[in-house]
Amino acid sequence: IENLSNIKVNQFRQYFTSFWLRPDVLVRWGQFGNLGPRTTNIAEGFNNGVRFRITYCHPGLGELIEFFQLNQNTVQARVKALLDSNSGAVPYPKSHEVQERDTRLHAEMAQFNHFMTVTNHVSFMDLFNYINNIVAIGILPQ
Repeated sequence: IENLSNIKVNQFRQYFTSFWLRPDVLVRWGQFGNLGPRTTNIAEGFNNGVRFRITYCHPGLGELIEFFQLNQNTVQARVKALLDSNSGAVPYPKSHEVQERDTRLHAEMAQFNHFMTVTNHVSFMDLFNYINNIVAIGILPQ
């Protein structure tokens, strides 16, 4: 049974390493360099913006249309400026807390990635310890 368990763990390790620890995926985990809303859920970021700008219940249809048109124009102009390297536009600054969390997450991911590449045996406890470390950073809910 232990040998079968090791085979399953190694199969999971291979899958996890080849899919979730690819450089293009690692970048998305912590939203490093994200120029849009600071959430992995774009709708959540948009709804938060709507609640911030429309602070009362039941706005009229005309107000909503005006709000959405202004929002679309603003977003289009911002994206265009961010994509134009000559515009001087910069992404919104991240708070100190977010920068610190991103740094800790990046270090934890790099350490685990290194561990996964140098060892031939990864136990369930290794995986659980990694997840617990990510939870402790504040990325995943407890």
